[in-house]
Amino acid sequence: MVVAGLAAFLVTARPAGGKVALDADVLAWASTAGAAVVGLLSLIGWRWPHDHGPALLGSAAGIGYGIVAGLLKQCSALAHNRIGTLLADWPLYALIAMGAASIVLNQIASRAEPLAHSMPALTVTDPAASVAPGAVAFQEALAATPVALTIQILGFATMAAAAADLARRTKAAQ
Repeated sequence: MVVAGLAAFLVTARPAGGKVALDADVLAWASTAGAAVVGLLSLIGWRWPHDHGPALLGSAAGIGYGIVAGLLKQCSALAHNRIGTLLADWPLYALIAMGAASIVLNQIASRAEPLAHSMPALTVTDPAASVAPGAVAFQEALAATPVALTIQILGFATMAAAAADLARRTKAAQ
C-alpha cells in the first residue's frame, strides 16, 4: 500500500516544467530553512524518549533527503554549463554536507530502535520534502485539477497510513 499510494501521487501529480536552475539567493534561503528544520528535529530526536526519538530522526533524514534533491537539481544545472562552475559554487558543498548528514541521521535512527520506529516517518517525509523544492523553489507545475488533487491527497494519505500501519504491526509482533 505504501508503494501504491506513492505511485498514485506521482502518476496524478505529473510534475512538469519549472526552472532548470534557481537564483542562488532563493536556493540558499530554502536550503538554510530546511537545514534548520533538520537540525531542530535532530536535536529534539536525540533528547526525546526512546519511542519518539527515532521517528523524529527519521523525519529529519527524510527532510534532509528532500533538500539533497533540490541541491542535486541545482548542481546538475551548474555542471551542464561547465564543471568549473559547479566546483566554484556552494551548492555542491551543501549537497555533500546535507547528503552526509542525512545518511548519518538515517543510520542513527535505524540503530536506535527497530526500523518500525523510524522508517514510517522517513517514508513519508522523504517524498514530501523532495516534491516541495520542485513545486515551490523550481516552480515545477503539479497537476491541479480537482480530480488530480484529490487522488494526490488520497495517494499520499494512503502511503502515510500504510507506513504507520506497518510500524504498528511490527511493534505488535515484537
